[in-house]
Amino acid sequence: MSNQPALDLALETLSEIFKESSSLSSILRRCYTVNSMLGKEKEQKWIEEELNGYVREGTMAELKRIVPSYRRVKLVFKNSYGTIVVLPEKLSSAQDYIITQSIGEIESSIDSGLYIYGPIIDILREAGIDVAVAYVSNNYLRNILEQVKNRALQLVNSILKKQDYPKISGKSQGQLSIIIHDQQTEEARLLLYTLENKLRQFVSSKIREKNGNIDPAFQKDWESSKKKEFLPPRKPLECDLINYSTFDQIKRIITQNENWSKIFREYFGRPDGVMSRINELDDIRDTIAHNRIISNFDFESLKTLHRQILGCLEK
Repeated sequence: MSNQPALDLALETLSEIFKESSSLSSILRRCYTVNSMLGKEKEQKWIEEELNGYVREGTMAELKRIVPSYRRVKLVFKNSYGTIVVLPEKLSSAQDYIITQSIGEIESSIDSGLYIYGPIIDILREAGIDVAVAYVSNNYLRNILEQVKNRALQLVNSILKKQDYPKISGKSQGQLSIIIHDQQTEEARLLLYTLENKLRQFVSSKIREKNGNIDPAFQKDWESSKKKEFLPPRKPLECDLINYSTFDQIKRIITQNENWSKIFREYFGRPDGVMSRINELDDIRDTIAHNRIISNFDFESLKTLHRQILGCLEK
């Protein structure tokens, strides 16, 4: 029996993944259908859970075992005046949260942030904390979407690589040639986005947790960048200012003497190692940011850097 319909649908799905306007829910449904047509069951459970949401019962420890790590986030709390609430150290674990909502719910919340309703607010109020709302910032939500898109991309690529390309003929063959030519650069873009944001979130959380230092000039620069980005009528988004940092600024925050000795040495080992890795990332980022096709060498380097740096963050 010919796999041509499944291959054609896989090719269409690959094309959809590279369109910013495409719904991720729709992409996952296509992936599910392709898998079904080819008799592949390995990724079906993951797709179903992303589409329908993960089981919501159970303790935080139980959820961590069944929900992908990219769905672990930090909650933001605001009081009745709309001001962000900084929790005391003994209650800081209340920020830890696992997103169980469906990918469709996450997509629909990307502009406003995902608001969380549940006992956590009551618990904090009982502890004497003025908390009116809890929500997940859109930066975390974007990271979840990019992680899911990246996994969908890997799934479709693996299907096409295992099939006989010559079976795809005519117009589809021409489309495949164009897509394969660009997909390595797009995959690199997803890897870089994930790594860049995880690194920023890691640095920001450790600086807050360990009372580290950030150059006031950096803060001023980030505030200026955010202000320019959201000139009226655009409305500013809720996100950590560190998201406006450059790789060079992140490198300097990490290797700043007091920050390094007090916080980051145990994660990164040597300051020159951090600097060389981030410099290499910055060079690759420049290629991607200017929409140039990434070389095989740079792509392999990026995958290595992605693995090495995330390994340091997860110590």
